[in-house]
Amino acid sequence: EDKVLLKRKTKAMKSSGRQIQWGEVLHLPVTNHDQNLQLAVKLYSRGSVRRKHLLGQ
Repeated sequence: EDKVLLKRKTKAMKSSGRQIQWGEVLHLPVTNHDQNLQLAVKLYSRGSVRRKHLLGQ
């Protein structure tokens, strides 16, 4: 099984409510052949860690 795991740390410039403006833009080359794609986005804001897991895109 081919699995693609991408980890990258980034900082949010502005966090107000649920809207987050990223200081960096990350482009993910995703094709229909990528069945086993696991994307974990970690949000670091004010010392608190928020995690969002997107499985099975």
